[in-house]
Amino acid sequence: MHINVVDLNPQARALAEKYGAHLHIGHAGHHDVLEEAGVGSATAVLVTVPDPATSVEVIHQSRQINPCVPIVARARYHLY
Repeated sequence: MHINVVDLNPQARALAEKYGAHLHIGHAGHHDVLEEAGVGSATAVLVTVPDPATSVEVIHQSRQINPCVPIVARARYHLY
C-alpha cells in the first residue's frame, strides 16, 4: 500500500517517512495539491483536518478529482 500525506508543515516529513508515507507540502483544500498527491488514483481519502470548513473543501475537491473514491473524514463533537 502506498500512502501520500498532504500537510502544510514541512517538519511532518520525518514522521511521514517513519511510517513509509510520502509527504506533499501544501494546502489540502487546493485542487492542484490533491492532484499532485494522487487523489485521482487513490483507493481511499482520509481527511483529518481539524477545521470543519477546510474538511468540507478537501472532500469537495477530492470528489471533483475522483468521484468514486471512499472518503473518511474526522468528525467534530462537543462535550457538554
